[in-house]
Amino acid sequence: MAEDETRTTNTSPFLRAFQAIPLGKKISLAVILLMIIAGFTALFLWTNRPDYQVLFANLDSSDAGRIMEKLREKKVPFVLKDGGSAILVPSENVYELRLELASLGLPQGRNVGFEVFDNMPFGTTEFVQKLKYQQALQGELARTIMGFDAVAQARVHIVTAEESLFVEPSQEASASVVLKLHPGRKLDRRQLQGIVNLVACAVKGLKPENITVVDMEGGLLAGGEQEDELGSMTQSQFEYKRKLEQTLEHRIRSMLEPVVGRNMVVAKVSADVDFKEVTVTEESFDPDSAVVRSEQRSKEKATGAKAIPSGSPDLKFEVYQTGGGGGGASQNFEKEDAVINYEISRVNKQVISGAGEIKRLSVAVVIDGPYKVEKDEAGNEVKTFVPRSRREMKTFEDIVKKAMGFDENRGDQLTISNIPFAIQKSEPMAEEEPVWMNYLKKAAKPLFNLILIALLFLFVIKPFKKWLNEAREFAGPAALPQGEAVPQLAAGSPGGGSGQLSKEEILDITKSDPEKIAEVIRAWVREGS
Repeated sequence: MAEDETRTTNTSPFLRAFQAIPLGKKISLAVILLMIIAGFTALFLWTNRPDYQVLFANLDSSDAGRIMEKLREKKVPFVLKDGGSAILVPSENVYELRLELASLGLPQGRNVGFEVFDNMPFGTTEFVQKLKYQQALQGELARTIMGFDAVAQARVHIVTAEESLFVEPSQEASASVVLKLHPGRKLDRRQLQGIVNLVACAVKGLKPENITVVDMEGGLLAGGEQEDELGSMTQSQFEYKRKLEQTLEHRIRSMLEPVVGRNMVVAKVSADVDFKEVTVTEESFDPDSAVVRSEQRSKEKATGAKAIPSGSPDLKFEVYQTGGGGGGASQNFEKEDAVINYEISRVNKQVISGAGEIKRLSVAVVIDGPYKVEKDEAGNEVKTFVPRSRREMKTFEDIVKKAMGFDENRGDQLTISNIPFAIQKSEPMAEEEPVWMNYLKKAAKPLFNLILIALLFLFVIKPFKKWLNEAREFAGPAALPQGEAVPQLAAGSPGGGSGQLSKEEILDITKSDPEKIAEVIRAWVREGS
């Protein structure tokens, strides 16, 4: 019994209080305490979790496996998403890992490049070498094409021209390119032509017209020699026409929006473009501007007498030559000839009208507002449309005419209307975050950790301390330590029937033996408790 009392006396107040609590309250206290600790632990882990960002996306299984192996070697945590095609790592390691993995040739994609020759076995035949070279060339071209922003995946198939020693019709090289584009992205005509020229220049004897480009859905993007030249020209014409219309629309909006407000103008332009290329050759003459080009004159003059032969010309000289006199004498004469060549002014003109000439423009502009804000009977703000004045609309019309290059002789048409918009106006663009916002994001985790510590002190430690002080009432007053046997005081005087000591005797005992008096007082206290 004495040992139990000694053990109870030496037990701490917390344990005595806990032992004195009923069993039901002990269980509820343990459950609440575990829930609080688990909640704060989850909050702490959630606050300090790594911020994962995409390291690589759209990976095939082979590349994903190689990258995961490298990350495990470096002991870098990572997360897989999109069925393993995307790998996420902590944001502070993204750029460093990308550069490091790129130096190792990762990701390689499904296409194998010239690294196929790294481990070429000795004694490989020429036929196998040609096949390996073709495979490597196809892979390198596909990797280059995948560098385009709009291209997600690419495959290139090449059919090389076969050389023969015999005289036979040779088959030209050809190629096909299969592209998988990112969602919402597309390649324009210029980019497709760049891909075709890239493949053609990389393969010996390959002509651009022998290259076909298709997408994963089977759509023909560039058809090589099978492509209709007229269709290609029509596509380029459509792109030119659309860009012209968009340029004019942007020009009109940029002129009106600073005046009427942002998103309060809708402008649509329809351009009639003549894509005919006409060559006119004209040659004109001006008869009134004749000039002497060349002049030739000749003059003859004869004087004096001259015998004129007579007789028959059929007779011989000896026969008809007689001594008779000659014929009559000739008269004086003069002869003058003149030849003058005139040159008429001539003009040769060759006029070539370029394709893409604007024949006519049709423009429609709708302007919103203004609105008058009023309050109804309930005090709510109500916007009421107020039409613009004719003078103001005339000013807007003149602005639009100058912006579009209005030409009445060309037959251009312009319509401007002031109509309230029924659609909701878009929210204003968000301003760029200030510098202090970046610092606040960086300090968010340490700040949240301090808040967690403060909450832990306020809602866990402090209430638990208060509960501990209140729980001491279950333990009762602490027992005094076990002392020695209570000393017996001396018997009273013979004359005292009660056996009690007098006041003077108690004072004498206190002075002579104070320890006995202390033991007596302790015994009284234990009996009273």
